[in-house]
Amino acid sequence: MAVTQCAEIIAQKLYAQPFNHLTIHAFSVPQKIIINDQSILLTPRQFEIICILILNPMGLTLKLLHIYLYSDEQISLNTLKSEISYLKNKVGELICARTYQIQTEIHADFKELEEAVDADYLDTVKQLYQGGSFIKTKSPFLNNWQQILSLRINNLLI
Repeated sequence: MAVTQCAEIIAQKLYAQPFNHLTIHAFSVPQKIIINDQSILLTPRQFEIICILILNPMGLTLKLLHIYLYSDEQISLNTLKSEISYLKNKVGELICARTYQIQTEIHADFKELEEAVDADYLDTVKQLYQGGSFIKTKSPFLNNWQQILSLRINNLLI
């Protein structure tokens, strides 16, 4: 009987934990981010931060995230810390501190496209690829990533 009660308590604790699932629709207009089936409104810069972190699943230091986001722009690390703080207020603890990374299950259409290109899944690439740039960004990292992916897609479609 004690074992059954213990199992029930553990099951209740597990089910009480919030399930976090992050979905990003970068191809849609407007672009959407959904956490646990709830749409979240982000600024373009916050959307860029989320996309950069998705493309770097092992996480980034503040300094490296700053380089990926701003490159040579004269924007302080404190500005980025503030932006991340506002972002965390919107998405909760999905973003870990210190080494910034997303700690949840992720579905991102742009990541799905990249994986389809990696696997040479031509039908999936044709279905997902909308042509041109799908993330309007000032981030040098994201611009570079998009250019490389576009070249890879064009080579695959030829």
